[in-house]
Amino acid sequence: MAKVTCIKSVSIGSLGLAFVEGKEYDIPAKEANSYPEYFKKHATTTKKKATTEENKEATTEDNK
Repeated sequence: MAKVTCIKSVSIGSLGLAFVEGKEYDIPAKEANSYPEYFKKHATTTKKKATTEENKEATTEDNK
């Protein structure tokens, strides 16, 4: 799913939904990519575990 903001009111038959300008929606990424004139995608952030020297040392000691 992609988080998007509707930039132009539209009704998309494949989703069976009407979208209102200025509102945020979670829609399939395929649809967001197919209709860039109606949707502005939000930047996605991924949360990854930070690897620190301390974590590496602890893992190495555990493996011994």
